[in-house]
Amino acid sequence: MFALSWDTAADEIPHAFNLPPGALPVEVRARFFLSDINDIDETAETFEIKGLLALQWQDKRYVFDPEAEGVTEKRYQGTFQFLEEYNGWWPQLVLHNSVGTIPLQSVSLHISPDGTLLFIQEISAVVESPMGLRRYPFDKQRLQAIFEPLAFYATEVKLMTGPEMTDLPERPVHVAGWELLALSAQARIIKDDNSDARFSQLIVTLDMRREPGHTIWFIIIPLSMIVLLSTSVFWMDRESTLGSRMDISFIGLLTIVAYQSLVVSSLPRISYLTLINGFVYVGYITMVASIVANIWVDNLNRRDAQTTADRFDRVARWAFPAGFFGLNLISALYFLIGEISDHPYQLLMRLSIKFESAPVHLDHDTQSDGDLGQTGCVKHQVGVVSGNFGMMEVGYID
Repeated sequence: MFALSWDTAADEIPHAFNLPPGALPVEVRARFFLSDINDIDETAETFEIKGLLALQWQDKRYVFDPEAEGVTEKRYQGTFQFLEEYNGWWPQLVLHNSVGTIPLQSVSLHISPDGTLLFIQEISAVVESPMGLRRYPFDKQRLQAIFEPLAFYATEVKLMTGPEMTDLPERPVHVAGWELLALSAQARIIKDDNSDARFSQLIVTLDMRREPGHTIWFIIIPLSMIVLLSTSVFWMDRESTLGSRMDISFIGLLTIVAYQSLVVSSLPRISYLTLINGFVYVGYITMVASIVANIWVDNLNRRDAQTTADRFDRVARWAFPAGFFGLNLISALYFLIGEISDHPYQLLMRLSIKFESAPVHLDHDTQSDGDLGQTGCVKHQVGVVSGNFGMMEVGYID
């Protein structure tokens, strides 16, 4: 958590660090506008987003008379003008789970006559978010970006629901291989178990569903065809040698090894099996069984039991393809149906959002405006520019 304590008196603190006068905590209304999702990297368990972060708060030190000043709004546009000319306090948020730091860029500060300040900052960041990949490539992911005020406790700065900015145009968000199901957000107060400190956080959640077409067309279908073609050994006549049968079976086996390398390279170093791993292992089992069957048939032919060998081949011609598809069906049901296929972190995250997880304690001081099943925050379909998502307004920009 990012917080500091000051030993000097309040009037000795530089103006830029002095909180606005009045009752604490300072309420900062926040809103995140999602512009684009540039990439989702399963191997690193990260995603890259781009958007605008809007923060609004009150500071009576900046109340002014429009007639006397000759303007209805004061603006500081751009990073240089903001840093050089504005010397007041502003609620700098850090992305708690980002990879690296986020530079201050493309900023704008608007000051209204009543002392309302609106700060807008462009955010482009790579964010770490653990993924549950058991159902890969038919998985859904809940990606989260966690914002937190820098150097202030929840008793000093509290994040609230966001300001209205519906004048920004709607823009659909696309990322190759994924579909954005919903965008939601909430503000929460989290307590550190090692101290009494409480921190205000803003959680932006992206519910994503993978589009499995690439994996189906380039891995599942080709590998299925190779396994089925490898069962052609059971259609060969009895004069065929063991070497001829084994050549076909081992070519199929080596092909599966190559596909497994492709699958492993597309996933992080996880300690559990995924649905696509189950598919590859069923292919392994089928090919190994066919190799054993080849040896058995050759042994029968050597013992002059050709009738039994022919009968075995006739049964295996249909039993092996049926077994391949049957085992894949069982494997798919195992991974796709029931909580048994959920990644442990996903279950903990669900409980955490419900404010029941340990050891972190959460204080939820406002009511949600909707229901998101087990998560306690609101989902909204993509394409709506402005809507209430739990604790914060979320929108899209061009």
